Amino acid sequence: MVLLRPADTYAHFYTDCPPVVKIIPAGETMAVGDVLTCTSDSTLSTYTFTDSEGTATDGNTVTLSEEGSFSFTCTATVAMDTPCSASFSVSGTAVGKKQISSDLVNYFAFFTHVH
Repeated sequence: MVLLRPADTYAHFYTDCPPVVKIIPAGETMAVGDVLTCTSDSTLSTYTFTDSEGTATDGNTVTLSEEGSFSFTCTATVAMDTPCSASFSVSGTAVGKKQISSDLVNYFAFFTHVH
């Protein structure tokens, strides 16, 4: 019989480092005001978003604040005796909400016309 101390249990659950990281929602076309959220499979992760210009922001969310191209990398770091981290990147175009509404109307008009 092997008895595990709490410290051993902690090490057992988080030996699969780095964590799996993803950003949601994922899409090439997003709307201004949409919020990107970084998640990982570790409840002990801390997050940093970095934009294409290298500006870093602590936290697991970032809001698309202007129209145009965007590119973000989220890094999740797990604080252990030897910290480990993993990153995930997303890029695309942010358009105004009005543009998305117009695109949907055009899509449904086309779809209705075809069928």
